[in-house]
Amino acid sequence: MKNINIKIFKDNIIANKVYDIILNTNKSLFLTGKAGTGKSTLLKCILKDVKKKFIVLAPTGVAAKNVEGLTIHSFFKIPYHLITSNFKLVNEIVYKTEELLLIRELELIVIDEVSMMNSVMLDVIDRLLRKHRNSLKPFGGVQILLIGDPLQLPPIVKDEELRIIKNHWDSVYFFDSKCFKNAIKNIFELTICYRQNDSFFINILDGMRTNTLADNEFEILNRICKENNETINSNKSILITPHNKIARFENQNRLNKIKGKTFEYISLEAGTFNKNDCNAEVLLKLKTGSKVMFIKNNKFRGYTNGTLGIVEELYEDVIVVRTEDNAIINVLREEWIEYKYGINLITGEFEKNEIGIFSQFPLKLGWAITVNKSQGLTFDSIHLDFRWGAFSTGQTYVAFSRCKSIEKITTSTPILKKDVFVDPRLINFYKSIY
Repeated sequence: MKNINIKIFKDNIIANKVYDIILNTNKSLFLTGKAGTGKSTLLKCILKDVKKKFIVLAPTGVAAKNVEGLTIHSFFKIPYHLITSNFKLVNEIVYKTEELLLIRELELIVIDEVSMMNSVMLDVIDRLLRKHRNSLKPFGGVQILLIGDPLQLPPIVKDEELRIIKNHWDSVYFFDSKCFKNAIKNIFELTICYRQNDSFFINILDGMRTNTLADNEFEILNRICKENNETINSNKSILITPHNKIARFENQNRLNKIKGKTFEYISLEAGTFNKNDCNAEVLLKLKTGSKVMFIKNNKFRGYTNGTLGIVEELYEDVIVVRTEDNAIINVLREEWIEYKYGINLITGEFEKNEIGIFSQFPLKLGWAITVNKSQGLTFDSIHLDFRWGAFSTGQTYVAFSRCKSIEKITTSTPILKKDVFVDPRLINFYKSIY
C-alpha cells in the first residue's frame, strides 16, 4: 500500500487507505469525517498524486472554486429547474462531440462538499454517465470519490422541490439516492481531529454533532462561555450567526461607524466567468480601520482563507492589512479562475483550460459571517449570535467547531437545547455504516 507523503497523515491508517484505494484501484468510496479531521488536506494530496483522467466537481460555485473545479450543473449541463420538470429535461441534455469524448474518457470523478448535494443529483449523474458511456455499470464504470460530512450543512432545496423528491426518494440526502446504495460500498470516516486538541471540547463538539449532549454538558458549556464573556472583548472576535441579514447588518453598521473616506474597489473580469460562483466582492468598500477577512490562500504572502486583520492603509493598487498576529501584509489583487475540462486531441491527456478570470482584492468585511459561509474556516476566537435560534440541522455544531479552543468562544445568549438538533435520518445513516 502506498502511503501519503505528508507528515500529519503519517500514522493515519484511514487516510492512507483512502489514498491507496483512489490511486491504485477503481473502487468508488465515500470519505467523511467531522470538522477539522483533514478531509480537504487529504483531497489535495490525492489530486496532486493521482495519475488518472479525473475531474473535480462541487454542488456550489464557491465550493467548486475552493478546489479549483467546476459545479456539477456546469459540467453535466443539468438545468437548475430539473426537479420541478419531473426530470423530463434529463433526456434533453445534449453534449457536444468534445464533451462526449471527455465523459467517455473519464476514470475518476471527485465530488467535494457532497453533503450539500441532494439525492436527485447523484442519480441524475449516474443516469447520464451510464447513457453516454454506453455502460450498465454504476456511474458508467467511472470511479467516484465523494467527500463531505452530512452532519454539518444539509442540501438546500425549495419547498416545491422537496415535495417532489419525497415522492420518489427516501429523503433529500445524497446517501438516499438509488445509485449510492447500489454503488458506494466503501465508506471511510476520518476520526483524528487536527483543529482542536482539548479532549473536553472535542467531546462537546461530538455531542453537538450527534445530538447527544447531556443537560449537564449544556450547563458546563454555557458557564464556560459566560466566563469567557467577562474576560474576552467580543468586539475583537468574528461574529458567527445563522442569519444572513444579521451578518450583513453587523458588517455594514460597523463600517458606517468608522469616520473617514470610503474606498471602492471594482472587480476586473475577462473571458467567461460566473460572478455568482465566487465569494469575492464585485464592489469592495473599505475604510482605514475596517476589520477584514482574507478569502483566499496565499502562504507566500502570509495569509490563508479566514485570516483576520485591520486595514491600516488604502491605496489604488495595494491595501495594507495588519493581521491578528501583528504581521503587516501588502495585499494585492488575486485572481479567481473559471476552468473548462477538455482532452488534448494530440496527446489524449486531460486538460483543465482557463476560460475566464475574475480579479479582486481577496478581502471581505470581517466583523461577521454566516454559519454557512464559515464552513471550512478556522478562527482563533469567535462570538456566536444565536439570539434568533438555529434553523437547520448541524448549524450550531458547525459554528462552535470553527474555533480552536472553547476558551475563546463567547455568546450573545446561552445556547439552548433546541438550537442543537440533528435530523434523525442522518444519525440512522451513520449507524448503518458501522
